[in-house]
Amino acid sequence: MRLPSLILIGLCLLAAHGCKVARTDYRTYLDNFPKSILVLPPINESLEVQASGMFLSTITALLSERGYYVLPVAVVDAVLKSEGVPLPPEMHQVSLEKLEEVFHPDAVLYIRIKKWTTTYYVLNATTTVVLDYRLVDADTKLNLWRWQQAFQYSPSNQQSDLVGMVIVAAVHAAESGSGRLERDVAVAANQTAFYLPRHGLLTGARHPQYQMDLEKTKQEQLKLEQKRAKAAGQ
Repeated sequence: MRLPSLILIGLCLLAAHGCKVARTDYRTYLDNFPKSILVLPPINESLEVQASGMFLSTITALLSERGYYVLPVAVVDAVLKSEGVPLPPEMHQVSLEKLEEVFHPDAVLYIRIKKWTTTYYVLNATTTVVLDYRLVDADTKLNLWRWQQAFQYSPSNQQSDLVGMVIVAAVHAAESGSGRLERDVAVAANQTAFYLPRHGLLTGARHPQYQMDLEKTKQEQLKLEQKRAKAAGQ
């Protein structure tokens, strides 16, 4: 299966402006490294009604592949609703103390979908998404990781002939009505955020490369702190 084409724009719209985003500071993350993550249903500020559900349904596998234990999202959703907290904005207001008491996670992942728009062209469709991720330590309440990104997603259509391109366009139009396009966008968005080098989530303890990646991150973090200390002393 060919992977869809992704155009990462990043925190300051990298592709559009060419600006460079400073390497993420992982000091707090390393000091409070989580093994288990509770994912709250994303707050959806966009007009795409399926966005929140698609993110929630696809995120467990991606976080597990990254090396983390993810509390079953359906169970979390059901328990919160049974406690009288039916909607994502209300769920995001539940205190960390309460979430820790009920679910016992190491960290809580908050996601806000700020924009989700799809523009249809004759032969293709492009979806623009703006997202805000925040991973918070359940015990200390410190932000372990924060990433805001904007990117464009366009299904691959590298057909050499016009007939082939028209067929692909027709398939994409059908998929957009079935939820397939929305699911692909959700998967691509989370993959981009979680795996982006020097900005994404650190490799979790359940991943076979955990120790190797951990040592590499510690060395990079030490260099970053030394660089900052040197700059502050000048």
